[in-house]
Amino acid sequence: MTFPIIIACAIFRPGALLLVMAIVYCLDFYVLSWAFGSPLFGIPAAVRVSTVSLIWFTTPGWRMSVLPAWVAALYVGTVLAIPVVRRRWLEHQGH
Repeated sequence: MTFPIIIACAIFRPGALLLVMAIVYCLDFYVLSWAFGSPLFGIPAAVRVSTVSLIWFTTPGWRMSVLPAWVAALYVGTVLAIPVVRRRWLEHQGH
């Protein structure tokens, strides 16, 4: 559903494409958070939106390297947190 936003940005504001993609591609995290009943996905999405915006506007000279590195670090952190959250959930369920 967000692909038209990406296309429009690529056509009309190609310089902002990195920021738009960093924000748009984490919107599904909110759906995952709702679907799994865990803030595991929603919290990194909120952190990502606010921090990539901050990076974009405060470090224009570094944004093309810092922003992708930060998004990748957030993905790694989320992936590493999944087993911990799952273990807690299983313990809570009595398994």
